Amino acid sequence: MRDEEYVKNALAQMGELDTFGTYSEIKELPKILHDDEELLYITSGLMNGNTWLVAATSERVIFLDKGFFFGLTQVETPLEKINSIIYKTGLLWGDMKIYDGASYMIIKQCNKKTLKPFVDAVNMAKSWQKEGAKSSTNVLEDLERLAALKEKGVLSEEEFLAEKQKLMNKKKITVQDVAAQQNPPVQGKKTNLKKILIILGGLFLLTMLSMCSDEYKKDQAINEALSRRQPVETEKNILALREGLYLKLDQNDMMNFTACDTAENFSKYMKTSRGDTSVNYVKELVENGNCVFLNNSPKSEYFIKISALNNDRTRVSQIIREDFFGNEKEYAVDIVPSSKLLSEKKPSNPEYERYKKIVNQYNKDKKGKEISFDMERVFCKSRKIFNDGFLNDKMDAYERSGECLRIKSGTKLRYEEIGDDLIVGYTVLSGSYKGKKLYGFQ
Repeated sequence: MRDEEYVKNALAQMGELDTFGTYSEIKELPKILHDDEELLYITSGLMNGNTWLVAATSERVIFLDKGFFFGLTQVETPLEKINSIIYKTGLLWGDMKIYDGASYMIIKQCNKKTLKPFVDAVNMAKSWQKEGAKSSTNVLEDLERLAALKEKGVLSEEEFLAEKQKLMNKKKITVQDVAAQQNPPVQGKKTNLKKILIILGGLFLLTMLSMCSDEYKKDQAINEALSRRQPVETEKNILALREGLYLKLDQNDMMNFTACDTAENFSKYMKTSRGDTSVNYVKELVENGNCVFLNNSPKSEYFIKISALNNDRTRVSQIIREDFFGNEKEYAVDIVPSSKLLSEKKPSNPEYERYKKIVNQYNKDKKGKEISFDMERVFCKSRKIFNDGFLNDKMDAYERSGECLRIKSGTKLRYEEIGDDLIVGYTVLSGSYKGKKLYGFQ
């Protein structure tokens, strides 16, 4: 296992890198690298919708994805199994395909500047690995020669060990070898006039585009108005993180996070996710409904409001999940929402508008009215049990346990209320279950 200082020094020698969104994965590298394994180059990209760190070493290519709530996912391919690497680049990004026999891995949206160095590092490592295999016989002979010199007293113990280490490291590629190959020393002090002109031209073009942008014009108008001390309409300042704010519904900047009913359960969940405990709390907490997964998707059937921050007021520690019918439930979380997602008003939600129409129509047309069905129907004693039985095919089991009841045809019932899951509450008006409150569909 390597230490953090080794990884830090190796990264410093790699030149330009793209480590965006992979800080947690980089922190895992010291635990993953072998004692004599050399880290040569890293890049990052998208696989299966997640951002992965891809590391080239002297022995393998490692793919790492450390989820915010879940543990580390690691995939690796030994160098000797890599047949080829194909990559293509666009204006800013590129894609890479790593072939491993009959299969391959596709990494998308990599920083284009990191693709060639990464591929070069892998190819160099493969070449050094082959050369090392060829020279293994010579190394053995040299070791035998050194041992003989030590026996004769020509070499001391310290000298023997030093020479032995040199031989053992003779064919091991390092990050310095890769960096030297990718960034050869500049010969002489000639100035590349063409490159300078291209850079200056690009800077001039960016300046002109900036001057013509709407933001530039807006800033100019504000400055001119302030100089004349005239009022001017400006965009509302970005909201500071505080209690009472809602998360906006945003498809492009969607947050997915875990929320638990108590801080204690959330702590258990996170300990399992980070691997800080040998007990797996996650399965039980999720199955029992203590922890749920929430997001701010425009299709969410709830609103999320900040109810508490942590001690230094930089992170959200509690939120309120409010359903379409005003029912609220508080959850413990640990999130840092983007400032542009904060809103003082409850966001507009098309799903909410649709549900509201259904409920309003129901209350208008059916609430309090009597009804009877032409065939037997199964209803349950609680909304939760009916929902679970219907979704998970447990109606028969709940009926045997008495949690759900079979109502005969012709039994009179009265509509009471409809829930956010569109399950209706009824009061039985006749038959053997008269007076009971039961739940089911219309």
